[in-house]
Amino acid sequence: MTEIDRQALIEIVWQSLSSNYYLSKETCINNLNSCLVALENVGGKMAVTYVSNGPEFHFVKVSDKYVAKKSTLKRYPGSLIEKFGYAETCTPISDERQHRFNRAVGFYETHRSNSYVYYRIEKLRGTVCR
Repeated sequence: MTEIDRQALIEIVWQSLSSNYYLSKETCINNLNSCLVALENVGGKMAVTYVSNGPEFHFVKVSDKYVAKKSTLKRYPGSLIEKFGYAETCTPISDERQHRFNRAVGFYETHRSNSYVYYRIEKLRGTVCR
């Protein structure tokens, strides 16, 4: 991925996150610059972006029609579980759909802040999640 492609992808991630996450654009982009940012296309169109930094993992759906498959979950967060023994993520308290997805995949809640629920996973469940 070229730097231009990476920066464009980071901008797309920022646009998707800006309404749900309580970070300034500058802080978000600075944080993303130190992360692995990967893209998955479905049918030739951008569907989802994965962001990881160490065992911390997030994904941003670009297409509402995207369905996470077992093969995708093996890569993200499965590869992090293999490398670190676990993966972590956080979700805004108000995002119930994301909470359902987290639980269906096998994440469990570790703690909460005023804005987020924090999750951890050590083993993937064998389900396909929508």
